[in-house]
Amino acid sequence: MKALITLLLLLSLGTVRAADLFVEAESFSHKGGWVVDQQFMDLMGSPYLLAHGMGEPVDDAYTEVTFPEKGEYYVYVRTYNWTSPWKKGEGPGKFSLSVGGKKLVSPLGTEGTAWMWQVAGKVSVKNLRTVVKLHDLTGFDGRCDAIYFTTEEGRIPPSDMKQLEAFRRKALGFPDDAPLAGQYDLVVVGAGIAGMSAAVSAARLGCKVALINDRPVIGGNNSSEIRVHLGGRIEEGVYKELGGLQKEFGPEKGGNAQPAENYEDQKKLDWLANEKNVTLFLNYRAIGVTKDGNKITSVTARHIESGKEQKFEAPLFSDCTGDGTIGYLAGADFRMGREAKSEFGESIAPEKADKMTMGASVQWYSVDNGRSSSFPDFSYGVEFNDKNCEKVLMGEWTWETGMNLDQIKDFERIRDYGMLVVYSNWSYLKNQMKENTQYRNRKLGWVAYVAGKRESRRLMWDYILKEYDITKNVTHE
Repeated sequence: MKALITLLLLLSLGTVRAADLFVEAESFSHKGGWVVDQQFMDLMGSPYLLAHGMGEPVDDAYTEVTFPEKGEYYVYVRTYNWTSPWKKGEGPGKFSLSVGGKKLVSPLGTEGTAWMWQVAGKVSVKNLRTVVKLHDLTGFDGRCDAIYFTTEEGRIPPSDMKQLEAFRRKALGFPDDAPLAGQYDLVVVGAGIAGMSAAVSAARLGCKVALINDRPVIGGNNSSEIRVHLGGRIEEGVYKELGGLQKEFGPEKGGNAQPAENYEDQKKLDWLANEKNVTLFLNYRAIGVTKDGNKITSVTARHIESGKEQKFEAPLFSDCTGDGTIGYLAGADFRMGREAKSEFGESIAPEKADKMTMGASVQWYSVDNGRSSSFPDFSYGVEFNDKNCEKVLMGEWTWETGMNLDQIKDFERIRDYGMLVVYSNWSYLKNQMKENTQYRNRKLGWVAYVAGKRESRRLMWDYILKEYDITKNVTHE
C-alpha cells in the first residue's frame, strides 16, 4: 500500500499557533473507482485523481490521515472545472469531500476557469486519526489534486505554478538532490513500443538498462489505456531482421479501440521481466536532468502516487517519451509544426510555416447493454444536431483533436475536448435524436482518458529527413 503523503506543520505567529495538514489525493490508500492522471503534471504541478465513470459515478476514494491536533479546520481543495473553456458556469465534474463522516461544502470541481483552491468549508476534528473521502457525484471526470486543512483562516497554498512547486517540495520534505536509484549503462525514459525495444536491444548486447515509465502499464499507444493497434511492414528489404523484436511481444489481435485484453499488457510485462539486464520502474515520470557541459549525466524521476524521487545515472540516455522531454529538459533544439515549402523544397509543405501538428486521439466504444439504458443530458459548450452528429457506435484514432493547439502546453485542454465531444455526441444520440433505435440499448463501454498523442516536439540532430528522402528512396549508410 502506497504511503500517504502528508504534511504536518506547526506554525507560530506571535501568540497564535496554526496547525496544518496537506494531503495529496493521488496518494490515497484506497482509490475506489478514481484513477491517477499524471499526463499534465508538467502543466498544473502534480498528478491528480480523476473520476472517469463515463457518466456513472465511480466508487469513493478514501484514506486515513493524522491531524496534528484536534480543533476547527478550514478546508481547501485543489480542483478544476474542466468544461470552463467551452461553457461558463457550473461544470459536470462534481464531487464532494467528507472528513470523519461529515460531508463538507458540495459540489466541488464546479468553479473557476483554471486549477484553483476551492473553499470546501470548515470541519471540527475530534479524532486525530480520521478518514477523508472523495465522493463522485456524476461520473464526468471530476478531479482532485490535493486537500489542505488549516486552523488559520485565510491561509491558502499558492496557485502560481513555481510557488506551488516550492510549497510542495518543502511540504513533502523532498531533498534537494534525489537519492540514487542506481548507475546504469543506459537509461531509457518511456516504455512505449520504442522504449521497450530500445531497452531490450541494449540489454541483449550486455548493457545494464533502467526503463522508466510514467504509467502502471507499458506499451504506450499500444497499451490497454490508449488502444492503438501495432502494425506495419516488417522483415522486408535490406533489413530482414527489422521488426523481429516486436514480434516477440506484440499482441496477436489487431484493431483500434478494442477490448482491453486485445492489447496484452501482461504479455509485454512478462517479456520485459525475462530480461535480466532490464530494471523496470513503473509509475515514475521524468522531471529533470543534470548535465556536465552538453552531456546528460542523470535523470530524476518522481513516482506519480507516492511522490518519491529517484536519480538515474548513466553515460547514455534514450528519450522515448514521445514528447522529446529529456532532450527538451537538457536544452536540445527542437521544432513543432510544419516548415515552409521554401525551407526544404517539399511539394506538399505549406507556403508558410505554421504550428499545425497531428492531433491526439480520444478513442471510445459502446456496448450492447441487453436492455434500454439511459445517459445524462450533457451540454457544456459543444452542441450537436441531426446534421452534425456522428451516428456511430465507436470512435477510433480519427476522433483526433488539437491539431491547431500546442500538444505540450495545451494538452489537458486537448484531452478534455476529446472527452467533451464523445460525451456530447453520445448524449445527443441517446436523448435528442428521434430515430435512435440502434442506440437505446447501448451504453458507453470505454472512453480513453489517456490521450493517444501522435506528434509534438521533434528533437533536432545532424540530418533532417525530408520528403525527397522518401519519394526518391534515398539510401543512407
